[in-house]
This record gives sequence, structure tokens and C-alpha cells, in this order.
Amino acid sequence: MLKHYTKDVMIPTWLYEGQSEIDYNYYINKIKENISDKHSYATNVSGKMTSWDCFVNDEKFLEFIKSIMPLLSHHTRSIQVRLKEAWGNILNPGDHVRNHDHRNAEIGGVLYLTEGEPIYFPQYNINIKPTPGKFLLFHSMISHSVPTNQSLQERYSLAFNFYNQFEIDSN
Repeated sequence: MLKHYTKDVMIPTWLYEGQSEIDYNYYINKIKENISDKHSYATNVSGKMTSWDCFVNDEKFLEFIKSIMPLLSHHTRSIQVRLKEAWGNILNPGDHVRNHDHRNAEIGGVLYLTEGEPIYFPQYNINIKPTPGKFLLFHSMISHSVPTNQSLQERYSLAFNFYNQFEIDSN
């Protein structure tokens, strides 16, 4: 017998904004080299993007992730998380990111490589302007969007998701 119950509930959310020293040219070049025709203009990112796992095993990116892990410890005390997705984005003039969340993940994040249009978080009613090296970590249920790129410059960012890590013993 299986019973199923659903209910929308309010949960506490959080958002961190920080700054890191990074080699943003390294990331920009890797994004340019790994643009995926399959993913570009086919997701909430109405722009170019790499595959979802393009940076998951990248040594430089993993160094960055290691440096921000202490920020996550308050929110991951009872669970262990692992980096499962890390992809690059390019928003050309006229591109944008539709409002969405990362609810399948535990924690979402973005690392900015250039300046550009701000990311908007409606639940907090705030816009955060990207600058090279700025990063955001946020609860996966927080929705966000990026308005149409009005500049003549490309906007580069690297987005990533952490998921709960657990294994079920099949024996």
C-alpha cells in the first residue's frame, strides 16, 4: 500500500555573495572551447552554454570550490553534498536567462567572469551586479533570472549545483 501526500510549505532560504581571486581568462577560454550546440538556447539560459558537467573535474574550478566549502558547512551539517554540475554560460547581446530555480539540487551557485546585466532574485527583491571573481551561493529553491543583455559585450559566468550525496547499498 502506498499513500502519497503533497503540500506547498514555506522553508527558510539563504543567499551568500562573495569575492574570489580567479584566473577568469582561463575559464572564459575553456567556455569558448566547449560550447555545446545541444545545450545552447535549449534551457532556461537563452544563450550559449557548455555541457552540464564541463567544469566538474576541472582542477582550477575544484580549487575554487574547495575555497568556498566552509561557507556551506552551516547549511550542510546533516547532509553531505557533492558537486554534480558545473557549466559555463555566454550571454551575447539580446540573450537572457528566464526565471527559474535549481530545486532538484541542494545548493546552487554562480561564479562571474565578466561584468554584465545583474541577476535578479524576486524572493529577496534584489539585483546583484556581476564583477569578475564575484560568486553567489544560494538555496536551490530561490528563483532567479537575468534580463536581456543590453550591452555590446558578452557576459560570461560559470554556474554550478551541489546535490545530496548518499548511497544505497544494493546488497
